[in-house]
Amino acid sequence: MKKTDVDQETWNPAALAVFNDAVYQDFEISLKAKMNYTTPSGAFFPHNDFIMAFGYEDPDNFSYYAFYGNDESGAFKVVDGPRIRIGEAKPMPDISDTLYHSYKIIRSGSTVTVYIDDVEYHNITDDQLNAGGKAGFGSLSV
Repeated sequence: MKKTDVDQETWNPAALAVFNDAVYQDFEISLKAKMNYTTPSGAFFPHNDFIMAFGYEDPDNFSYYAFYGNDESGAFKVVDGPRIRIGEAKPMPDISDTLYHSYKIIRSGSTVTVYIDDVEYHNITDDQLNAGGKAGFGSLSV
């Protein structure tokens, strides 16, 4: 089953790497990533999805912001296993190249602000995003 065949609300974090054992409250995390790629056969593939995780306590309790290729992105909270969306979904900007782009997430209290290529992309305020914990990066799976 391909991700495109499944409602993205059922996608769950798969691999997740967190930074050391430090606990973060307010933070700024940034990375450069290719949102799209070209397959070995030369086909353009627009769904290279990743997450920026924070408030990580254990695999069943953390928050994350998911970047879904050309689909809608957004914040989620995993609570005792199942995930819930926090705030509204946000359509991804049209990134139709295979170049590196800058992604940054800043949390201050219960507000999470996301930037793509230094332009504010999404701003969410919700008390459910205020938990301290480890931070890191990951991928998504169905």
